[in-house]
Amino acid sequence: MRRVVCLISTVLMSFSVQAQFLDVNKIGVSQDSRSVMFQEPQKTVDKPIQQSQKKSKVVPKKNAQVTNISFFKPGDAKIMAIVNGEAISSSDIESYAKLFMLNTGVPLNNKTKPMIINKVLQTAIDEKIKKQEAEKNQITVSDKDLVGAMNHYENVRKMPKGSLQKLLKQKGINEAVFKQQIKTEILWARLVRRKMAAESYVTQREVEDAIKRSQEDMSSPKYRVSEIVIPAKKAENIEILVENIRRDKVFNMYAAQFSQSPSASTGGNLGWLKEGQLPQPLEAKIKKMKVGQVSEPIKYEDNFYILKLDDKFIPGKEPQKISFDEMKSALETERLEGFSAKYLQNLRQKSVIEFKG
Repeated sequence: MRRVVCLISTVLMSFSVQAQFLDVNKIGVSQDSRSVMFQEPQKTVDKPIQQSQKKSKVVPKKNAQVTNISFFKPGDAKIMAIVNGEAISSSDIESYAKLFMLNTGVPLNNKTKPMIINKVLQTAIDEKIKKQEAEKNQITVSDKDLVGAMNHYENVRKMPKGSLQKLLKQKGINEAVFKQQIKTEILWARLVRRKMAAESYVTQREVEDAIKRSQEDMSSPKYRVSEIVIPAKKAENIEILVENIRRDKVFNMYAAQFSQSPSASTGGNLGWLKEGQLPQPLEAKIKKMKVGQVSEPIKYEDNFYILKLDDKFIPGKEPQKISFDEMKSALETERLEGFSAKYLQNLRQKSVIEFKG
């Protein structure tokens, strides 16, 4: 199954990220780029067949120490942000942060604390925007829907039925905030599907063409890569940064916080790359790395690059086959996710957001 998912993902991503140092006219891509080094990646569809479980799918790690953690001083209640007139409080952010740690197992220390707060604050802002837009379009979620979603949360984590409330209380997570988070995701999913309507329909010809491209494109290795880009003049502490990344194992958060490449907005994700898309010094390093490994800082031109090999595909002797339904699901998911991302970005630009912190 993993190879099939990889095949589908590489089809959708194979020409979405290109090195600026190449002659892009030879490989059929535009030169519109926001990245220091690469063309702007499309949204990666790594697990299209399991889309229904995409949100909150990580089983809480046993060593995630959440109980008795406080992100703010006692009595230091304050408004963190106001989104179109609706406030987000420090107590809301506290619950968001604890839930984030519970789901991901990210450790809390002096380095990760500000990144966790920044991450969940952006999440809380986006959820306010999503909820407001859904309400504007009269999208609703019933109590029955919400109960079903919470039961699903327990089932995918193999938790005893009815134990979720006890867990939230034990970890100091406000149940109302948790429920609102789940409710907002349901509202947003329904809104996106309503707005897209016929636009999400994938024709038989599109599926057949995608399957044909996938089979033609599977003759060479592919590497799924993430990057952190630091200008050389600002890289005096880069070795310490690498140590922290390797210890905390949250590359995407460090990329969002520290990387000077526009790929920072996607956690440094560059998607699947073919041989020849990276400058030679970086590609040579990637080829020697194991999946999950983080590189030493690599000097290239005026920047240092910290690379992470997220996955790789090495062609086998037998051709890999993708079913019609698998590819159709992948294309539909890609289309929905692309629409969702653009829709949310447009709403962000229209929103009035005041940071109070």
